[in-house]
Amino acid sequence: MRDRLTIFPLGKQVLVMRDPHNHQSRGFGFITFQRDDSAKQVLQNRYHDMLGKRVEVKSAVPRD
Repeated sequence: MRDRLTIFPLGKQVLVMRDPHNHQSRGFGFITFQRDDSAKQVLQNRYHDMLGKRVEVKSAVPRD
């Protein structure tokens, strides 16, 4: 994920969620962008190709 998104100015963190028992990827993650306009640029396209896979991009919404 890091390699694909180097074209966008990344911020503080790229986090891939992993299963706590077997440490395998759960199939999703979070990217914190340094600038809001960078996040908006990525969100213009709902799908991106990364490492030969099609991934869906969404804005994270905090749980209540």
